[in-house]
Amino acid sequence: MFNEAQTLPALGDTRLHFGLVFALVAVVLYGLLVKYTKWGYELRLIGANPEAAKNAGIPIKRHILLVMLISGGLAGLAGMAEVSGVSHRLMYGISPGYGYTAIIVAWLAKLNPVGLVVSAVLFGGLIVGGYSVQTIGLPSSISNMIQGAILFFLIAGGMFGKFRLRRNASVEERSTMDTFTQIVIAAISSGTPLLFAALGGILIERSGIIQLGAEGIMLLGAVISCMTFIHTGSLPLALLAVAGISIALGLVHAFMTVTLRANQTVSGLAMTLFGTGLSAYLGKSVAGTPIPGSVPKFDLNFLDGVPFLGDVFGHLNVLTWFSFLLVVVLHLFIHRTSWGLHLRAIGDNPATADVMGIRVQTFRYGYVIAGTILIGLAGADMLLAYSPTWTEGMTAGRGWIAVALIIFARWNPVRALLCAYFFGAMDTIGFKIQLIGSEIPSYFLKMIPYIVTILVLMYLGWRSRNKLSGTPQSLGLPYIREQRF
Repeated sequence: MFNEAQTLPALGDTRLHFGLVFALVAVVLYGLLVKYTKWGYELRLIGANPEAAKNAGIPIKRHILLVMLISGGLAGLAGMAEVSGVSHRLMYGISPGYGYTAIIVAWLAKLNPVGLVVSAVLFGGLIVGGYSVQTIGLPSSISNMIQGAILFFLIAGGMFGKFRLRRNASVEERSTMDTFTQIVIAAISSGTPLLFAALGGILIERSGIIQLGAEGIMLLGAVISCMTFIHTGSLPLALLAVAGISIALGLVHAFMTVTLRANQTVSGLAMTLFGTGLSAYLGKSVAGTPIPGSVPKFDLNFLDGVPFLGDVFGHLNVLTWFSFLLVVVLHLFIHRTSWGLHLRAIGDNPATADVMGIRVQTFRYGYVIAGTILIGLAGADMLLAYSPTWTEGMTAGRGWIAVALIIFARWNPVRALLCAYFFGAMDTIGFKIQLIGSEIPSYFLKMIPYIVTILVLMYLGWRSRNKLSGTPQSLGLPYIREQRF
């Protein structure tokens, strides 16, 4: 608990603190800077037309770097205000999801300074209301569900007004080898849910649609599989239930982004908020209850006598083998079939694909739904095969890691497999370091996979700065058929 000298002073006899003054000053400075300065004009030009900004001689990279530094500083001030002005203590999981909510606040405000204040107050009220509802016996996770639902309605409402809906060796060596084998086995176990999620994301983003709702979809897939398996004892029924909820979520995202042409980033974030809140609410009844079985293993007994291979591949579960098969099938599908050519075409140039007779909207609906099913299956695999007890927020950011893995893999299924297991290995190494009695705090060890993710992203970005990144050229851009010429 902080002492009085370490806290922000209150404004009068209210619960408001001096951090509000900092925030309002920042809003005013932002408005003046962006609207009435040359630098602000150049920033707006970079955002609206980077090619024109480049031709005008504006140093785009320097501007972006400076904006990132300022944004990071403001985010740090926000965290300081939360700690010193509200909670008055530093604790694990403080400001849960506020970073994602801030992105949505900025989108709702249309980057307008006055709108930022209004949107922030709106979501602040929702968050406080989420805590307040506990007094009447409702869980605070209802707040996340309400936020997600409100966002969906706001997106749909805005798009309905803008568009018309269309229907369309030695002991030491053996010990080292055993340790390496254990790391590989654990990497496969930890990485398989990421692999499913990354494959689903590749399928969706190859069609030109951004999917940032993986975290919420994985959580719902996990909790639905847990509830169904506990109440029925049937693994096939649990997987069917996951497929059902995933299809519903995929339809919502496709409707928002394909039919209504809503902002794909915000739609995905809304799905994450909604899925996180709904999974927490549904999971109350099964939290801490172990599932009554496990995923069956596919035993390859003929490998038992083979060093390393027998330990790693001899007794994997059927979902892991299915993920291997899926990598091969998707790779061949994307790169060796006419349907895969259609998928790449609608992701790179939907107008040309439309001219060639490919039904862009129908294909995008199908791929969004199929990809969402795989992401839901990632959550199910995490609960059924990796951590067989439901706990709130059990994915711990793995949905976001899966989004990063798609970029690492450059939208290639085979590379996605390698990247997923690389992350799984990093996660395992941190756990192994804890087991040997290291004095490094566990929080730092848990950071290892995420730090590696950031470093790899930076390296890949630097290495491919002058090369084609493999990104679908129309990713994130709504297709409007009337504007194809």
